[in-house]
Amino acid sequence: MLNPKKLRNKKVMISIVSMLLTAIIFIGAFSYVFYYETVIPYSENLVKIEMQNDNQLVSHYFGESYASVNETHPMLLEIDGEQKNVSFIYYTKTIADSPSRNLINNKKNLNEQVYIWKLSESEKIDAVYYVNFDVEKIIAGTDSWD
Repeated sequence: MLNPKKLRNKKVMISIVSMLLTAIIFIGAFSYVFYYETVIPYSENLVKIEMQNDNQLVSHYFGESYASVNETHPMLLEIDGEQKNVSFIYYTKTIADSPSRNLINNKKNLNEQVYIWKLSESEKIDAVYYVNFDVEKIIAGTDSWD
């Protein structure tokens, strides 16, 4: 016959392990929904690079929402046999913040200024490309852009 004290200790341990596993699953799901970012595919209707009146280049985003914007400073590259200062940019989304849905904020009329990103050192930029890039590879100079 089982000892009631051992049986109670076993039930307590099972309860504690169950709570820990449940907490781990919830933290993982939360992290995936709010922190796992994927690149928003480029579309002419979604992202436009514009020159403002003060000669500042800006990226104007026309989607409902995005998680982050990533940009490089202008870098000198040879494009079609010409040396040009180019900057690379891309927007990311999470499940919570994406162009098609917004789990946190369902306001229909958001301020348009929220979706304008000023490009750094825009006076030096000859061209802007929308492309997914790895910042560490660019800094190290090992990205081949192939």
